[in-house]
Amino acid sequence: MFTNINRDVLILKPKQALYNWMQQVIGDELMEEGPALAHDESNIYLIPELDHYEESLAFLEENYLPFMEQELEGWVLDEEEWPKDLSWKKFQEFFHISIQSVVYDTLEVPIEKDNYDDDDFISLN
Repeated sequence: MFTNINRDVLILKPKQALYNWMQQVIGDELMEEGPALAHDESNIYLIPELDHYEESLAFLEENYLPFMEQELEGWVLDEEEWPKDLSWKKFQEFFHISIQSVVYDTLEVPIEKDNYDDDDFISLN
């Protein structure tokens, strides 16, 4: 019926620590962490298909920085305003991490991708 694709899914949902940082940067009204599965509370990334959760988590720990930068850029474009600490520990403080191993494509039309420079993608070599 549906086609299983050769990717895992990384779901990043902001934690209150990210909202607290945002409050300091933009000085807007206080933002609060929403429910776990609330609509548009998380960003979803396709990552390499790996055999075990531990392998996926190790991949993320080695490659978290582009994901963190993407997430921060979604909130604040000026990198000078970003936290100075962009460590794996800070990443874990800022985001709930969920890695799902089964991804189904429910449509029969090809997936469309935006064109980016090769430098924008994580190298798996």
